[in-house]
Amino acid sequence: MPYALTLPQHEARLAFLAVLYHLARPGSEIDRDTLTVIQHGLAEVMPQLEEQIEANSVRLEMSAYQLSRLSEAMMGAINELKAYPMMDAMSGGSPRPRSTAAGFDEAMRRLFPPAALDANYATRLAEDMLMLWRRMESAVSQAETELDTQRRRAQEATRRKGFPWPFGRR
Repeated sequence: MPYALTLPQHEARLAFLAVLYHLARPGSEIDRDTLTVIQHGLAEVMPQLEEQIEANSVRLEMSAYQLSRLSEAMMGAINELKAYPMMDAMSGGSPRPRSTAAGFDEAMRRLFPPAALDANYATRLAEDMLMLWRRMESAVSQAETELDTQRRRAQEATRRKGFPWPFGRR
């Protein structure tokens, strides 16, 4: 079932940061079981965000899997935002990035200009993202239930097929 989210501009920008953080992590779009590139992951959500990011509100169409991954991406980005002021203090005024995710610093400063003036603004962004995550919680829970059902059905279908080889049969 497709999920539709309508986010005001501030929240859409937070979602953009979360997806950017997710995609900057090596292997984030690799399936853990098959080690192949995930079809229909968050890489497909990024263009939707990019083309609407300046609008007053953004409408995102996502699958259950994408919504679940967005939730995970938001939790990772929250951790990054909470550590940002500490990383800024440790930088000693050097121009090096404060984030471990490529492009995260530049995007945060571009989307949220107060962050360019005060690194502690990242803490406020983390709070805002956590509030957004909490508002999305019921939809994410429903999406994860749907994904669990799909996984169980796939496992049952595999079990019903039986073994493709004759070993173990008597």
